Amino acid sequence: MKLKRSRLKRTCHLCGATINKGDLYGSRSIRIGEKATQQEHEEAGREGKFLIEFISVKRDICSNCCSN
Repeated sequence: MKLKRSRLKRTCHLCGATINKGDLYGSRSIRIGEKATQQEHEEAGREGKFLIEFISVKRDICSNCCSN
């Protein structure tokens, strides 16, 4: 994983350690949510609603967790 130099104070998503300004860190995308069932698809179509199954969010990870 490519590491970047932090320009802000951050917190590691995995271990909770503080990533200070100037420290190296990586980022990883995590998925929040799950795949919708067929029933949920049908209900959303009937009611004219949008169905969001999952979203992808970038999270910061300290250099120690990146190397493990």
